[in-house]
Parts: sequence; C-alpha cells; structure tokens
Amino acid sequence: MPAYNAERSIHETLLSVRSQTHADLEIIVVDDGSADTTADIVDDHMAEDSRILLLRQSNAGVASARNRGIAAARGRYFAPIDADDLWAPDKIKRQLEAANAAKHRVGLVYSWFMTIDSEDRVLEYVHKVNTEGNMLRRLCEDNFVGNGSSPLILRSAALAVGGYDPSLRRQGAEGSEDYKLYLQIAEAYPFALVRDYLTGYRIHAAGMSQNIQQMNRSRAIVTEELARRQPDLRFRLRQGNMRAHRTLLVRQLKARAARSAIATFTEMFRTDPLCAAMEWCILVGRILRAPFIAKARRLSRGTGEKFTIGHLEHCACGATHRSWESNYSASRR
Repeated sequence: MPAYNAERSIHETLLSVRSQTHADLEIIVVDDGSADTTADIVDDHMAEDSRILLLRQSNAGVASARNRGIAAARGRYFAPIDADDLWAPDKIKRQLEAANAAKHRVGLVYSWFMTIDSEDRVLEYVHKVNTEGNMLRRLCEDNFVGNGSSPLILRSAALAVGGYDPSLRRQGAEGSEDYKLYLQIAEAYPFALVRDYLTGYRIHAAGMSQNIQQMNRSRAIVTEELARRQPDLRFRLRQGNMRAHRTLLVRQLKARAARSAIATFTEMFRTDPLCAAMEWCILVGRILRAPFIAKARRLSRGTGEKFTIGHLEHCACGATHRSWESNYSASRR
C-alpha cells in the first residue's frame, strides 16, 4: 500500500485489508514522504496487528513506493491497494482460489469492481469483460483490470519486468504505471478472473480535474513501447487509448465536472478525430438506451448503496476475531 498524505482514508483502507478472510498476509505500507499524520495512523494499526510493516521514504511517487513494498514482500503473490480504496472481505481468498484452480500458472488474477464516492456510496458496478486466459489483445483495447487496487499479481512475473515503471514520473507522465505492468505481464502469462465485485475504487470529485494531457502522455508512452515490440497490436492500442478517454468522460459527466468533461472531449478530438467520433457515438448511444437497459443506470445515477467491508473485534489478549458484513451482491453482475 503506497501512501502519501492519506490521513483521511488510510484507516478505513487498512481495516478492509486487515479484515480479509484469508488472514495469512503481510501488510506492507510504504509512506511516500507524507507530511500529515499518515504514519501515526499506521502506527496505531501496527499496535493492534503484527502483520503490518511500515516503510518510510522520501517522496518518489507511487511506482517507487510499490516497488519498495514488492521488494520487502516474501509471498508468492502480492496485491496492491491504494490508500483510499477498499476490499471486500473475501477478495484475496477468492483470487488465490482462482489462481490455484487455473490449468496454467497465471500472472494476474483480476475481478470486477465498483466505483465509490468519498462516503463509500457505490457509483457504478464495473463489469468490463467476462473472459480469462491470454488477454493481451483485449487489454490493448481496454484496461479491463480497471485500477491499481483490483489485481492479485504473481510476484516473480512483476519482478521479471522490473516492477512498476518509475521513469514515467521523471518524464512528467505519471498515470499509466499500473496499465504498463498489466500489459507486460499479459505478454508472458495468462490471466484469471473472479466474477464478482471485490474492490471499491474511490472516485474523488476533485480528481475529475486531473491533468488530461499528462494522462494522455503517460498512456501514449506506454502503448508506443508495446507497439514497437508488437507492431500488429498498434491499431488495437489506438482504439484503447481513445476508449480510455471515453471512460474518463463518463466519470466526469457522472460527477457533473463540466469543465473537466469539456477538456476531455476537446482532447479526444484533437488527438484522433476519427476514433473520437466513433467513441462519442458509442457514448451517446448508451446514454439514449439508458432508460431501457438496467445496467446502463450507471450512466445516469449511483445506487446509493454503500460498499461494506468486514470489521474486526479485538479481545483483551490481542487476538482478532472476525465477523463479516457484505451488502454487495453477485446478482448485480
């Protein structure tokens, strides 16, 4: 868990990790030069849970922080989580079961996820694909893993490609570190899938004003590197880049971040007018069909339901007993 000035959210995120039904975990938090009380909050959790390790470093970015955590880890798999996201109680258990059940050694196990707001309310049920195996071509078209907190990753597969790429930060192009790692792993390993919504990926209204040009530059660098290695994937990568714009535009429209939405819309047409027109038609079509398709409700309004994590009950001796709550439902697939 990389953490930078995460005092507002890291307590709840740590609770969701500590509450996993698969209890045999190392919980490694890398404080990336926070200037707030992030480290103090982690210290409080460490006093209750011996599985937690806090590492500190000067601010070097999310890729560097994640790599520091991977280097310190001892397990065969690792599961990254950002310091404001949440996990369902059985996330790790079910992903490990999927990895062990696969016919071939998988490099990554992903699942579906929900987007949530600052109050943990579900905004969207994100179910992009329903397939597993060799996913490189599909991943070029769409980052269906969706965020940095959803996957379970084979540690040796990540180490073989050098982990997350810190050079994107040095190039002023942070944003696609996760996606680059997923693509590199997909070149060598199949993926497995847990068909349920196991991660709460937090969307901040302030985040809707993110630097669109930086995100574009980041993704362009990553996809161009892959296109040079595998030229036959170039067109799929172009489509994927524009689809990422459309996904961001939908989120901005849902958050009523009009200024950011206009900037995204303008950038789409400036970058690739033909692909942008195609994606805009797809978006308009989905909006028009929204009243008639239940799943399209996520384009118009959130559910109001809260993403609920497991909770911990501590006895005087310090042992931990777990009871579980879960108000997310596989029936929403």
